[in-house]
Amino acid sequence: MLRPIPLLAIVLTAITTAGARAPIATEQERFELGRAWIEAFSPPDSPQRQHFPDAARWQAFLDRLQRVLDRGSLADLAALEAPAREMVAALDAIPIFADEAAWVRERLDYMEVARIAPADPAASDNPNASPVPFYDLWLHRVSRPGASAPLGAENWIARLAPAFTEAGLPASLGWLAEIESSFDPAARSPVGAVGLFQLMPDTAAELGLALDPTDERLNPDRNAAAAARYLVYLHRRFGDWALALAAYNAGPTRVAALLRKHNATTFAAIAPRLPAETRMFVPKVLATLHQRAAWSLAHPPGQNP
Repeated sequence: MLRPIPLLAIVLTAITTAGARAPIATEQERFELGRAWIEAFSPPDSPQRQHFPDAARWQAFLDRLQRVLDRGSLADLAALEAPAREMVAALDAIPIFADEAAWVRERLDYMEVARIAPADPAASDNPNASPVPFYDLWLHRVSRPGASAPLGAENWIARLAPAFTEAGLPASLGWLAEIESSFDPAARSPVGAVGLFQLMPDTAAELGLALDPTDERLNPDRNAAAAARYLVYLHRRFGDWALALAAYNAGPTRVAALLRKHNATTFAAIAPRLPAETRMFVPKVLATLHQRAAWSLAHPPGQNP
């Protein structure tokens, strides 16, 4: 039998009725409201009751995950799978933690693939293997039964297509929003990225989006148009889609510096030195585009599949 609903949970219910992303004064207050929600609505043996963190534990986990994504190895990333699963189970179904749960869940995908990835992705007996490390692994993953597109994805692709075609890009690049936000126009990451294509504040401002008084990243059409402009710039700069996507995720300065330092011209040549997240992101995007839209890595700008 569940406990009587405390006053704090009533307040939380009112907040989430107005919107799961309603602003809350402090991080500590958010976790107090989350705990109240659990006490009111979760069974005693639920994962939320067993594993729900306080603000300090969540921040410690987030800091560790960010370090591994940015500077760790694939082995480090795989080692985070168990604590990440625990965190998703704890935050899932609590409305004010929808963004955090979704963000960690997306990276769980990276952790699972990192766990089964070969130590040397270049070592292959297949002469037709992709020049993008782990692409074949991701293609198998996104093609497996049950790995379908999010509900409503086709409607989003139809809406977003003009932003890409008007920029001279394949309309199918709209599927990047599946990886970035699962087509949630209000998605927010713990590091500050917002919207369908998860634009960071500085990048959005450089692309002409206002952040104040209204954050235009929350406008799906403006977010998509800005992402398309950014992809045009990145592809022109690097001349290659794998490198352009790496720059989208890790930043063009970082990618350019690695290419110069190692006298390289391909994603595969610098992949081992890129962030663990980027090493997973690029093949996942390309495999998803292939599965959803018959995409080929050789697509030049201006050519639709």
